[in-house]
Amino acid sequence: MACVCVMVVGLWAGVMGQSKSRGANNAAGTNGNSDVVVKKDEFSGATIVTLKPQKLIDKPDHLLTMSSEVKLEGKTYADGSRVDETVLLKFDSQNNGEVDFGDEELHFVVDGKSVKGGTSASGFTSSLLDKPAPGFKRRKSYTGGVSLSQLRGIAKGKNVAMRLGPFKLTLDEKVLSNMRDFARSTNTDQ
Repeated sequence: MACVCVMVVGLWAGVMGQSKSRGANNAAGTNGNSDVVVKKDEFSGATIVTLKPQKLIDKPDHLLTMSSEVKLEGKTYADGSRVDETVLLKFDSQNNGEVDFGDEELHFVVDGKSVKGGTSASGFTSSLLDKPAPGFKRRKSYTGGVSLSQLRGIAKGKNVAMRLGPFKLTLDEKVLSNMRDFARSTNTDQ
């Protein structure tokens, strides 16, 4: 009986040790299950934080995803204050019909307050290299940006609505939770 108890305690300690190491990897963004990836660029010393694609619209005739990336270089102004880095937001639209993206402007309403996300950095573009997924005929991408401080404010919201051109939607809790993880991952010391 004592042998069985020792074995159970040993197995439990091993599992807890693995969980702790997995947790450390997840915080660093190296766990494949995390939607946030944090990498250090060995050449520039910058930290690159990436949010994997999040489904915003998932219908049989239209899939719209959003991913984010920021390169934290620790730049400062002459007065010592930090530069507010730009977060690139990439939207990928796959559909079967023609979709009009209107003014191609990105807007957020966070807990009732308007936050302008800026205009397109590159507009919606079709690429021959980015073939649509099976079941879709067209694929277009849009890249826009917000400041890191804006993104942090958006991620803190409890009720976040977004408009991209004519598309209006409310971000679900999973997307908001992943955006919060992304925002927390940008709190690095450069």
